[in-house]
Amino acid sequence: MVVASFDRAARIVSMSFLTEFVEWHLLRLGLFFIFALAIAITPLGCAPTHRRSSGQPRVFRVFARGEVSYRLPEVRETLPPASDAVRKWVWDRDADDSRYIGELIAVADGMVAFVSNGRVCAFSEASGHQIWCAGNGSGPAYAGHAIAYTAADGSVHAVDAASGIRRWSHVFATSSAAAALSGPAPRISESVWSTGDDFLVARLDGLGGHGAPNYGEISHSGRLLWATELVGGFEPPLIIRPNALQPLIESGAALSVMQQVVRLGPRGGLGAILNQAWEVLDVHWPQAVIAGDWTTEEVQDHFLTFNVERVDLHNGSILDRFHYEPDYNDNYALYTSNAFAGAVEYGFPPHLRADSKTVYAAVGKKLYRYRLASAHSQRPLLVAADAKFLGGPSRGTVYVERRDGVWALRPTARAIEARLVAHSRAPARVMAMPDHVAYFGFEDGHVYGVDVESGRAMLEAKVPCTPDRLSTSLRRVYVVCSSGSRSRIFAFARF
Repeated sequence: MVVASFDRAARIVSMSFLTEFVEWHLLRLGLFFIFALAIAITPLGCAPTHRRSSGQPRVFRVFARGEVSYRLPEVRETLPPASDAVRKWVWDRDADDSRYIGELIAVADGMVAFVSNGRVCAFSEASGHQIWCAGNGSGPAYAGHAIAYTAADGSVHAVDAASGIRRWSHVFATSSAAAALSGPAPRISESVWSTGDDFLVARLDGLGGHGAPNYGEISHSGRLLWATELVGGFEPPLIIRPNALQPLIESGAALSVMQQVVRLGPRGGLGAILNQAWEVLDVHWPQAVIAGDWTTEEVQDHFLTFNVERVDLHNGSILDRFHYEPDYNDNYALYTSNAFAGAVEYGFPPHLRADSKTVYAAVGKKLYRYRLASAHSQRPLLVAADAKFLGGPSRGTVYVERRDGVWALRPTARAIEARLVAHSRAPARVMAMPDHVAYFGFEDGHVYGVDVESGRAMLEAKVPCTPDRLSTSLRRVYVVCSSGSRSRIFAFARF
């Protein structure tokens, strides 16, 4: 009985062991099939995240990233031709190019001022005839019936807008770093910009401020309202009275762009500074929406993702930071297939525009729209594919370039209203949208102006060169063609 009981117990143990052995192998087999299935479906929703030095993708399987977009039907509207929009220029003049120092054109009191044959001259807006010429200089700006410009020696001069008679001159002191040089003096340049009432003036000697004021505000009568030291390269400021945002560019191991808040007026000066603020997208004082810096080391993320921040202009603090990755996996596949080669013109890194509620971003040849909110709770609208983002939003409309010309796209709740507003097979070279009219200049010399709200043609013209800048006044549209150090300005009736 004892032997029998032991035998039975041994068989029970044996059977139990066999059962566990079979169950264990079935579990392993099940895990194997799950793993194989995961590998099989991964390419459908995941993307490689590293690359070999040879340029061939080295695949590391990861979970799907980013926000998957959705589409809306595009409803196209045909616009009737507008024969009254076709115009020839009223007058044209040669000008010196001042692409990198201040502005090319200053419009004031029924006249326009620019540099012609090295001198700052004023011309009648109506006829184009010369009214006066002042000294040698560049970058004219207008405020308070005065036109200020920078002279070759780095000083700033201002003349009466009506007569051209000099009103005042100003020059910042030489920086201690420049004064300490024993060799040739560094090239000094000053830039002047209008605030509407007064002038902002910046001095750049290639060495920074380093102990001397090099930035300040001068009244139209010539009184220095305030001055301070700023280090960095200067770009034209964004004026939002009674303040301004002054971009500062610092180059080193990496390029850095900051936005310095400037208080305008007699009690003005420097306010907060916005670090790593690559571009100001929208301002509703005291808040601004900016394109923020990347927070990733992955090279492809600089092309496929973007950060947008809402900041407090009083103290520079970040109120909200939003990170977006539209159609990351699909766009990464295009990135690794070399589809982005030469695509800087299509907005790489992403070309961003925003207003107080929405963000538009061009990732490659795709244009996306987000709400200005966290990406986790939304899907982006794919507004357009295979298109170049030109500008907007303005009154709910954005502009893209397709093979047949410029299209105005206006997303609604159920569709995208689409209008072909400028038919052209030539590439668009420049766009300006000063108010309710959008202007486009094309490589073949054609220039179009369209009403943002209705899409109605406001201007159809052609110049014998390729436009690279557009400017407007109340009565004129100025089309500028540049070649080397020379430019030609064509003036058209605006309405």
